[in-house]
Amino acid sequence: MKHLNNTDRKKRRKKIIEYYFKNPGTNLKELAKKFKTSEVTVSSAISEELTNRIQNSKARKWMKL
Repeated sequence: MKHLNNTDRKKRRKKIIEYYFKNPGTNLKELAKKFKTSEVTVSSAISEELTNRIQNSKARKWMKL
């Protein structure tokens, strides 16, 4: 597997997240194969994005109060 610099890694993670949310029925193996990366990378990218979205929704909820 090719070593990626941080910019390329961020671009790939962004593409993985966009693809996942447009096609929620896909599993980690399919995503890993499509983007030529490991399942761990795909899983951590999705987990971080979900955590970020939850934190943002909580922040917006508290700002409305």
